[in-house]
Amino acid sequence: MSCDACAGRGGKLGGVYRMQCLACCADLVLSTAPDKQRAAGMLAAIARHPDAPDRAAILERVRERQGE
Repeated sequence: MSCDACAGRGGKLGGVYRMQCLACCADLVLSTAPDKQRAAGMLAAIARHPDAPDRAAILERVRERQGE
């Protein structure tokens, strides 16, 4: 599942992200690699947004994306 922001990025990192979109949130976390401290900060920032996906779902999507 993706949103207009995901479609606009065309699978690349950078650009516009929606904090309510699981794919966007996973991309934001992936953009911090390999810095785990920055990834934790990004997850904390995402968690502050209303209707954001939960941390477990984001991390699951990140693992899926890393396996691609």
